[in-house]
Amino acid sequence: MGIELGVTHSYAGLLSASGEPVLLPNREGELSTRSAIWFEDSGKVVVGTEAWKMRGLNDHVFLEFLRDIGHGVTYPTPDGTFSPSDFCALMLKRLTTEVTENKGSISALAITIPASLTDSARHDIRRAAVMAGLSDFRFVDVSTSLALSTQRRYQLSNGKYLVISSGVCSTDALVFEVIGNDVRVLYSLGILQLGFRDFRNQIIDLINRKYLQMTGNKISADEMLTSCMLTQWHVDQTIQSLESRTKATTPLRTDRGILRCEISREEFVESVKSLTEQIGLLVESVLDFSRISVRQLSGCFLQSEPEIRSHLTHSLKSLTSTSVLEMPEGSAAIGATIYAALSAGNEMLTDVQRIGVRQMLIQDLAPSFLGTIELDRSTWKLRNRVIIPKGEPLPAYRSYELTADDSGQLAAITLTESGSEQEDPDFVNHIKTHPASRVRPGSRHTLTIGFDKNGCACVTIVCRDDDDGTSGFMELAHPRR
Repeated sequence: MGIELGVTHSYAGLLSASGEPVLLPNREGELSTRSAIWFEDSGKVVVGTEAWKMRGLNDHVFLEFLRDIGHGVTYPTPDGTFSPSDFCALMLKRLTTEVTENKGSISALAITIPASLTDSARHDIRRAAVMAGLSDFRFVDVSTSLALSTQRRYQLSNGKYLVISSGVCSTDALVFEVIGNDVRVLYSLGILQLGFRDFRNQIIDLINRKYLQMTGNKISADEMLTSCMLTQWHVDQTIQSLESRTKATTPLRTDRGILRCEISREEFVESVKSLTEQIGLLVESVLDFSRISVRQLSGCFLQSEPEIRSHLTHSLKSLTSTSVLEMPEGSAAIGATIYAALSAGNEMLTDVQRIGVRQMLIQDLAPSFLGTIELDRSTWKLRNRVIIPKGEPLPAYRSYELTADDSGQLAAITLTESGSEQEDPDFVNHIKTHPASRVRPGSRHTLTIGFDKNGCACVTIVCRDDDDGTSGFMELAHPRR
């Protein structure tokens, strides 16, 4: 099973008996489930489309909470304070429950995560999966899952391909290489606060400036939305209509009557120019890190919100000089399903499914920074030491030497996934010396830290002495999968 956990819509995919990854309709018969939570009453929570329909009608409807994950944001509800991680747990519970009720138990599960999310946000989603009762699951970047879905859908030949995924709140870019049936991720990069929400806000600011010109009344954009009864739906319709028209008109209801605010396509392009340039820089950066030029691309694919798809398609075509193909809805869930099936191994698939999945090798990238917290003896301050940088091809390992102190203990080391040079880093995992473990004072040991091919953090320590001393034992306090 693969789950695409989205800001506005979530999808569930399943590997069919014939080995074909397919999207599963929810209980309402829709391929997507709204990422919405409604506390109808204390102890009664509604998840999905029915909750979304109550937006604006109830104070306890929560939408787009995934954009706040990892930032310490909380929400008051009739059942106490909830975090975005708690809401994600409710979404995952509904999506997986619908599958188990109709299809049976889940043998392998992959959940998508945008490449732009911080390590803290990734761990909050991991917490949500555990709270939802899931025990055997893997994470896959949205970009990687789109690469797998694209490779299968279009039967791509050998070459290098670019995938752009622009959602409501973030945009990710990926370059991957197809070699036979195998997929090799070259580089993945994402930007938060660069999505359709930002395009919408730019148009609202443009309408606000035109409102000032028409009325001479200077008010904030938020005040204008309320006083003029301008809804997000009206703004979205204005953006979408500019795909096929040179001008669009938005009604503004004021004390003077209904004012018709006219926006041209040129004004729209100019107002979102800074956002378009950021996406262009994102594409250039991911190509540079992949060490290829646009001339080496064999194809370009785009997944975006429908309102700005035409604009982004035109911008990407101008940038890459390549035709841009559209990715259908739920493509990330399809790719996650393929990833889950390949990660599960042949022994968990039927003969027909093995043929349908078409076994391939996937080389992914390190999902986050991996390193140690060390004491700088010159300043007596803690600092981060990056060992495996984010984006390193998997598997990736680094080793270095440790020497036991006079008491026979190895130096305490803290493993983090922050990767920054802050003095007070966000500790994620810790390596600790086993209390019963002792080694010979002065003995030498090799510590190896890295990510395996599935992106799981690994730590091993090996005694290098030739005597009969006992080797020290180190373990992860909170193992990662």
